[in-house]
Amino acid sequence: MKRFIKSAIYFFISFILILLVIYLIGIYGIEATSYYKLPNDTKYVVFGDSHSECAFNDSLIDNFANFANSGEAFFYTYLKARKLIPKNKQIEVVFIEYSNNQITKEIDNWIWDDVYLPIRLPTYLPLMDYSDLRLLMDNNPNMFRNQIVKSVLKNISYNYRTIAFKRNCLKNSIRFGGYFFRTKSVVDSLILSPNVKLGKKNHQTISKLNIKYLEKTIKLCEKYNKQVILIRPPVHIMSVSLNNDDEYKRILINRFRNIDYIDFQNYPLKNIGFYDFDHLNSYGATEFSIWFNILISKGLLEVTEKQSFVNEEIKYERTTAKYPQVGQLTSLKGN
Repeated sequence: MKRFIKSAIYFFISFILILLVIYLIGIYGIEATSYYKLPNDTKYVVFGDSHSECAFNDSLIDNFANFANSGEAFFYTYLKARKLIPKNKQIEVVFIEYSNNQITKEIDNWIWDDVYLPIRLPTYLPLMDYSDLRLLMDNNPNMFRNQIVKSVLKNISYNYRTIAFKRNCLKNSIRFGGYFFRTKSVVDSLILSPNVKLGKKNHQTISKLNIKYLEKTIKLCEKYNKQVILIRPPVHIMSVSLNNDDEYKRILINRFRNIDYIDFQNYPLKNIGFYDFDHLNSYGATEFSIWFNILISKGLLEVTEKQSFVNEEIKYERTTAKYPQVGQLTSLKGN
């Protein structure tokens, strides 16, 4: 019996070692390809969560790539940037979404909870070092142990197929993010719903970890001489995510005062341009992306007072009556 147990242990260890070697060879093979190399004309990239994922249609913005991903905490943004930024010298400006929801403590769950870890670990495992793995293991050991071997196996399959078919992460952007196309709008029905939550300004527990990884991402970009601009994509005026605006702005001033910041919250968009209170749909994203592209062509990235520049452009859009202001009282229930 002891001999059988010893043989089983040797077999298991040998299997793990062989698996690890095959995995590492695949990772090395990916690194030797152009998988992480973006087109030479990609000068601008955006990282963020679903707000940016739904707002920036990169097919309508010159020299731009959208790497935002729904439910993405800055921990994963940092891993992504740590791989893409050094390998793409042509990138000049990195836009990083800084929205109200991203400062809240509940965002920590996006890193390691039972919903997100099985999704994130297979995708981001090749980008992780020991400290990254340790963070996940310490905060959700059961799910980590359940998923780590599965993630290795998935990556072995994915890596060798990637090498064989010469894929790159931009063309296969669903892996690391990309523009997400939503066709309908449910805003009017939400406004008319008796269960709609208007909410009041409140104090929320802050995620020190998420803010820490935002700072790490900024420092990484600065290390490689990339211009960093924090942005807030537009959400509907009735979004409850805006309830912590005081805390949001306090952190912005105290922690990121030396980083360029552009707030698009007041961009005038009809209700029909929103999918829900927190995301643009394809109509809104088309209008916003074309306008954003025009701003860049007008010199947004070169001016010192970027917010003033944007505010003037927003004022112009409103005076042309092209886009009625979001959340006008006449659109609300009871008016």
